Amino acid sequence: MKNRLPDTEGNPYPTRAQCYLTCNKTANSNTELTKVILKKVILPEMGMDMVAKTSPEKLGVLWDDFRGHSAVEVKEYCQSIPFLYPEIIPGGLTPVAQPLDKVINKVFKGHFRDLYDLYILTAPIGNTGNPKARQDNSWPHG
Repeated sequence: MKNRLPDTEGNPYPTRAQCYLTCNKTANSNTELTKVILKKVILPEMGMDMVAKTSPEKLGVLWDDFRGHSAVEVKEYCQSIPFLYPEIIPGGLTPVAQPLDKVINKVFKGHFRDLYDLYILTAPIGNTGNPKARQDNSWPHG
């Protein structure tokens, strides 16, 4: 991403205007981040006019049982948008109702698990007895 160069396969990274970087003290999502993602990413991408606060269609959001999705502040915000219909699915149903978690994300995570497994087999051990972090950018490309 540095210097706006494409990745090793020629794919360009998003511009700064296309990215939203967020963080908090615990490095976990929370109610406030849920609202930010809803306002800055989900609703505009679904076609909501964020200035006029209108949409030509009803908008549905399918969320897992994360507490930030069902928090009072998030519910109130969602209820203030008459064409927004969020649904929270019970725990354990995410792989069924959110196929990206089951298909794409699983493959993505598996790829990085494979890279980790390759590294850990020959990783140098530090003074604490734990594997040392890699010091270069020479990850194998599969």
